[in-house]
Amino acid sequence: MRVERGHNAALRPIVHLIRGSLKATGSAVRNAATLGFGRAEIVETIQSIQKTHFHKSMTSDTDHRIWQDVYDVPSKAGRLYIKFTANAVTEFLLLSFKEKKHG
Repeated sequence: MRVERGHNAALRPIVHLIRGSLKATGSAVRNAATLGFGRAEIVETIQSIQKTHFHKSMTSDTDHRIWQDVYDVPSKAGRLYIKFTANAVTEFLLLSFKEKKHG
């Protein structure tokens, strides 16, 4: 996995597209539910993301050509690790929504 500082995807399009419909992996939705977040709360949390919450851009473990952006986001459940990827038609997929590990 390659890690690089800087935004791979612009934050504003992520927030705008997610307002319309949330596309997320099953594990992201399950982890969010474990933390007490339903789809509405997930969208609300994503809409609260600021540029200052950006942590890193990295490549996928399974395909080094696919870039993912990671955000460290404060929430009612503590700090969250939220990760997105974008496909060629600029749809965004929520990959991770889980409690951020300390350290």
